Amino acid sequence: RQAGALPAEQLPHRFVARERRGASETVNEAAELATGAYICLLNSDDFMHEDRVRRMVANIAGTGAQWGFSSTECVDADGNYIDPLHNRYVYDLRCAVGDAGAAPTIGFALMTQNIAASSGNLFVSRKLLRALGGFHRYRHVHGWDFCLRAWQLAGPVIVREATYCHGTHPRYH
Repeated sequence: RQAGALPAEQLPHRFVARERRGASETVNEAAELATGAYICLLNSDDFMHEDRVRRMVANIAGTGAQWGFSSTECVDADGNYIDPLHNRYVYDLRCAVGDAGAAPTIGFALMTQNIAASSGNLFVSRKLLRALGGFHRYRHVHGWDFCLRAWQLAGPVIVREATYCHGTHPRYH
């Protein structure tokens, strides 16, 4: 933790328990309850590095960008980091993120592969989220769909450091 930073339990937060309704509905409902200018998502099987919010604020909100994401690390069901040399999905994702700098824009890089990897990796202005009507109800690609729609209104920013850890599901990758 950075000197002077508040511990997580002292940051403004609200816990809402309810029945499961799917990822897109959950995010859309949470966005409606949010009061901040930006929303930092986190999916249930993922986790973020301690300094993620600070980096996202500095590199996205601090530059006036409307949305973005960071590079990711992938973890298995036990939270162990997955070696890209032993998992084709993780390898392809790492290569695509590395190649994104050669694309005309980060948005163009998103057209060929979801380099954001997870809807939970998104850091988005509440204003943009509302302008897009939130996340659509696609079971496995709601995050990618959101990125492609968001790109039509505002170019994304990628934070090159991996501040998000995406839990992979063998049945999907």
